[in-house]
Amino acid sequence: MIKAVLFDMDGVVLDTEKLYTRFWKQAVEECGFHMTWEQLLGLRSLGQEYADAYFKGILGPNAREDTIRQIRRVRMKEYTDQYGIEKKPGIDETLRGLKERGIPAVIATASQPSRAKQFLNEVGLASAFDRILTTQQVAHGKPEPDIYLSACSQLGIEPGEAVAVEDSDNGVTSAWRAGCRVIMVPDLSQPDEKLKEKLSAVAKDLTGILPYIDQWNNEK
Repeated sequence: MIKAVLFDMDGVVLDTEKLYTRFWKQAVEECGFHMTWEQLLGLRSLGQEYADAYFKGILGPNAREDTIRQIRRVRMKEYTDQYGIEKKPGIDETLRGLKERGIPAVIATASQPSRAKQFLNEVGLASAFDRILTTQQVAHGKPEPDIYLSACSQLGIEPGEAVAVEDSDNGVTSAWRAGCRVIMVPDLSQPDEKLKEKLSAVAKDLTGILPYIDQWNNEK
């Protein structure tokens, strides 16, 4: 029985992952380095505690994660202050569908708490979720399972009773390690064969998660 749906925020609820990737790229280049598209995608939902090693592993020991991150934050804020952000198609219908089914909807994001609340408020979604949880509130970020284990504990359910909706390798791995059923709604990349092994389903858009939930809840 599915008793809760846990949503990653960036790239799932908000159409912001493309912006993070764009401004990570810009920040890296401003620091005199270069990363491929695939390497940039590896930053999606990656816990900040792991980012320094990730950058140094690709760019070498002289790469300064804190400097790159600060530039990315400034550049992205300049953009979002001018142009705002957008929510992903289907999120309103999906949240209404979950409410009609009596299933709580929770944000489980790697973003900072202040940014998560700000962005969700900007698109009018902050009050649509039962809880907004971030990896800043747990010991370890994604791809570790802490955020999903904490969400399930706070809701008083077992991980197997939760569906996690993710778009990235790090997010999928986090939810899978926690023991949740994972539905991927691809954003910037499609799942490869290795990632598919961790997925319960793939939906082409957010509204596509509801039929899976109905199917699982009707299983005997």
